[in-house]
Amino acid sequence: MHLDHDLIRKILIGFEKVPSLFTTLDDVAKTENIKMDDLFFHNCYLIADQNLIVNQAGNSDIGLEWGLRREDGFTQSVIPLRLTAEGHEYLSAIKEPARWKKIKKIAGSAGLQVIIAVAKSILGKELGCN
Repeated sequence: MHLDHDLIRKILIGFEKVPSLFTTLDDVAKTENIKMDDLFFHNCYLIADQNLIVNQAGNSDIGLEWGLRREDGFTQSVIPLRLTAEGHEYLSAIKEPARWKKIKKIAGSAGLQVIIAVAKSILGKELGCN
């Protein structure tokens, strides 16, 4: 399973578009017309690993367990999730399409921690903070 930076961006945009404080992965997927498959869930885990999203209790349990209920093998609990301050900060750095293109060109296929750092650095430089 691979890290998909464009999908992560789309998921985070979906979180931002949902008009309530808490939302679910289902609502995010519907908002951005994302297929809820292994790639989607894998990248949701990676987003949670970086504390870009959390549940109501403030931890990274996003309600997915391996089971036999869904056709793809996942059992999904409906757990309210929200973007964290870190998630909003990263999204503000990657949301604008031209900046996102520049970030991807610089960071390439780097891991999520690296691309988050690159995005924040580029936004900081644009804002005159670095």
